[in-house]
Amino acid sequence: MIMPLTRKLKSIARGFVNKLTANAKGPAIADFFDADWYRTQAPGLDSVKDPLAHYLAKGVELNLNPHPLFDTGWYLRQYPDVASAGLNPLLHYIDSGAKEGRSPSAYFDAPWYTRKYPFASLTKGGALAHFLHSGARTGCNPNPYFDTTWYQARYPEVESFARDALSHFVLVGERAGYQPGPSFDPRWYVMRNPDVAQWSGTPFTHYLMTGARENRAAVRGAFDFQTGAALARQLAAPIVSAESIRATLELPVGSVQDLIGKPDGAKLIYLATARSAEGLSDTLAPYPGLPYVALLHDALALGGTRYIVAGEKIRHDETAAFRNVKDAAIKYYRANVTSTGNLMLNFQLKPANWLDAGIDLMHEYSNNYFHFVAETLPRMILAEEAGLPADVPYIVERDLHDNMSMLLAMANASARPILPIESDTMYRVGALYIPSDVTSVVDSYEAGYAGRLSCLDVPRIRTAVARCKAAVPSRGAARKRKIYAGRSGGLRQLTNQQELEGALAARGFEIIRTDGLDIKTQITIFRDAEVIIAPTGAQLTNVVWAEPGTQVIVLASDHPSHQLYLWELLGRVSQAHVRCVVGPRAFVRNDKYSVHDDYSINVQNVLDLI
Repeated sequence: MIMPLTRKLKSIARGFVNKLTANAKGPAIADFFDADWYRTQAPGLDSVKDPLAHYLAKGVELNLNPHPLFDTGWYLRQYPDVASAGLNPLLHYIDSGAKEGRSPSAYFDAPWYTRKYPFASLTKGGALAHFLHSGARTGCNPNPYFDTTWYQARYPEVESFARDALSHFVLVGERAGYQPGPSFDPRWYVMRNPDVAQWSGTPFTHYLMTGARENRAAVRGAFDFQTGAALARQLAAPIVSAESIRATLELPVGSVQDLIGKPDGAKLIYLATARSAEGLSDTLAPYPGLPYVALLHDALALGGTRYIVAGEKIRHDETAAFRNVKDAAIKYYRANVTSTGNLMLNFQLKPANWLDAGIDLMHEYSNNYFHFVAETLPRMILAEEAGLPADVPYIVERDLHDNMSMLLAMANASARPILPIESDTMYRVGALYIPSDVTSVVDSYEAGYAGRLSCLDVPRIRTAVARCKAAVPSRGAARKRKIYAGRSGGLRQLTNQQELEGALAARGFEIIRTDGLDIKTQITIFRDAEVIIAPTGAQLTNVVWAEPGTQVIVLASDHPSHQLYLWELLGRVSQAHVRCVVGPRAFVRNDKYSVHDDYSINVQNVLDLI
């Protein structure tokens, strides 16, 4: 319940009102105070006898607005001089702000309005007063992107609304998803710019305050496709320019597997007789299923990803499998789920991007050492099992890290050609061979069900690893090294790493960082080790090069989203003995990605395991 104001507060508030009302040259306070609407903003306000006095005394503190088009909090944030002076924003606006050309809210751009309608500067009360008294009624626009006449014609109920069209949008239309004009589509804007979801205001205020200045697209354009056929036609168009164009495609999501055996669908080239993935328990998650290789004709492939466009769907087996699993995240940062459940891809478009044939080995995380070893290399082994034509190249990313390229070359026993293509770019492919996922590493940040569904194809990873090790000469009996592989970078920092490194160095451990080491050097170091200690991170992937029986100690925080069992599974590749030591989080971060929080480890607990 809002308590009645004291007589003294009322007197002070009325003094302000009388002073402003007596100023014949300035605006009237009644122009910008809607008493009936003010009472609707919070429980208990309906019993306030004098809403204006209440606002002047308490409204700023309670973040209440005097009018739908005057935003108290926004005004103070936009004009810090008003906030630092401790002034009531409405009183400041009436006394001087309107005359100075200040805007009352994000929705009303006073400087633009005055330039567009010069006669507004002659109006007592300035631009907003002009808009409220006559501008809205005569079709004036409050900002460059709200079209008053268009809005009234598009939404006929505005005619019977008690206030102006902009107020209808602010109070009713925006919440209902209405467009403010033909040049701004709020639903599409959020799909096209997923970071807007983190904005504290609305999509339209984001565009008004930052998006327009950043030249963000606000409505669908000629290169925002809603059918795969239209995108394919564009890719087949004659080359007019070598310049790339940002484009989007919005379609339902589906799997490649769903296309197998369908007319104009995919041809099944190879199907394994059994799954060889290993997971958290003996009962495997349903994905991935039986490994297969499929052939698609005239498909579209997005460079640097597993995304395929065929049959008027965006095809991605993993995304399709986990689309209804609440805490499973989409891996590609330029893909997002729309409000209708479709998938939107954002990519570069270059005309005449055509490939005759290829085997798609691309992955969203190809330049991540762990994912390349655990996911990409076993798919290459699967492609070999299918006995595909020897002249069909592997399609990989052009920007693949040198170490990943070397691993691919060492594991490519048949010396199949390799065709690098540009990431983030759409291609048409005449004959596209697709080796299915055989490993699944689910991105899960909420410590939920999805985090228990990851699995690794240990046998196929082992096959690829054996080939890579065979390409690096062994030093035989030299295997007596004790290695601590520290983590670099700003994520998952071990806060007492210096203490741990000192204790390990005193016990004969080599303290190394793998950043900058070529892959053959890393293979040599970790193959020679008899004890490996490392925090979670890419450098720990090197356990695959270890010899059977090697002791591996994994360091991690106690965050519940860690999938520490993945390191035990990776240890099975080399038959290493993997154990984990966990320690408390530092709570440096506590957001969605807090699995990357810093942490500390009890050093003695580590030493006890050596």
